[in-house]
Amino acid sequence: MAVSIFSHSKVMSLILALSLPSLLFIKNGGLLILVAFLTSIYIFFADSLWRKINRIDYLIIGGFFFYFAYTLFVVIIFKSELRELDSVSRFLIFIPLYLYSKNYKLEFNYLFYAIAFSASLIGINILTKIFYNLNLFQEVHHTGIMSIFSGILFLFSFYIQGHTERIGGKILFASASLFSLLGMSYYEGRGSWVAALLTIIVIFFFEKNKKKIISKIGLFVLPIALIFTLYSSNFLGFANRINSIYHDTTGYFIENNPQSSIGGRLEMWKAALLMSKENPIVGIGVNNFNFELHKLIDQGVISEHISTYKHPHSEYLSNFIEKGIIGLLSLMVIFLLPLKYSLKSLKPVDSNNPIFSIMVLAFVIFYLVYGIVNGVFDHQITTLFFSVYMAIFIGLMFQESSK
Repeated sequence: MAVSIFSHSKVMSLILALSLPSLLFIKNGGLLILVAFLTSIYIFFADSLWRKINRIDYLIIGGFFFYFAYTLFVVIIFKSELRELDSVSRFLIFIPLYLYSKNYKLEFNYLFYAIAFSASLIGINILTKIFYNLNLFQEVHHTGIMSIFSGILFLFSFYIQGHTERIGGKILFASASLFSLLGMSYYEGRGSWVAALLTIIVIFFFEKNKKKIISKIGLFVLPIALIFTLYSSNFLGFANRINSIYHDTTGYFIENNPQSSIGGRLEMWKAALLMSKENPIVGIGVNNFNFELHKLIDQGVISEHISTYKHPHSEYLSNFIEKGIIGLLSLMVIFLLPLKYSLKSLKPVDSNNPIFSIMVLAFVIFYLVYGIVNGVFDHQITTLFFSVYMAIFIGLMFQESSK
């Protein structure tokens, strides 16, 4: 007998919504996601959801599963420790949550309000720290991770605001987008700034509702104006971080100086490319970057300034050198499949503007761009964040496109 939708869909919606601030602001805050994961597995068997899996589902699920399975294969052949699977195993959570989100009517407004709440809390906490030396919550993630969260929440709040009809909703989500933009500045994530800006341009291009062209222009100009203001005032050292890009880059290439944020990253990329020659098919093994790095340092071809780093600060290079060309391709699959189907749902010129297709598109573009200069899946929390909310948005996207 099928499980009643009423008995679990609203509860599941609430759990998934609450899991967002829980994940961001509470240490070991993934408990609600575990509840959602176990519930979705139970529903999968209780309602025989395997009967509803189609070819596209198999492709998407297969892509996420293959990324985990191939990493497991590399761990086994290099006899690495199983804890190297801690982060990548979070991709398995995608599978049941995606099937649940696709087949049941989730109350997505719950999640939207959770996005606004989380984005606002980030910004408000920063303001209370700056002006009152008061923490509303103890930060449980380092600045790089908070920069990613701020960037994603900014994009979601930014877009939802443009598609909210009520004035109260517009104020709420506009405020949330500004608070999360403040978070991006405070946490000094230049990768987040670039990823968010490029994603905004993509969103702007794919916006279909021509009646809102003025609102579109306003939404596009607002963050640019705020960034200009932050730069002009050097608020939170914003201008210094921007100016250092040129200084660090020229310092590395002209003066051969890796002792800066960008210089160190470029030196790591150089080391990664040298390592890739060793075994381009299956790589050097998961989490073996630092071991191989010290060999290059001993040979005198790489600066000892980067001797403590465990990853090359690029998701693409990490996958390529650790798992070879197949590992890199498996990474691209989990990006390109969601990208393909979000673009496909946006293709009909006479269709409505599907909000979840745009949100999937924004999610993928941000991670794609940010992954160039950082390891977006090096941490369990960023992998879990991507797996859970990508599963929800893709599921809702297919529901939306089937109407």
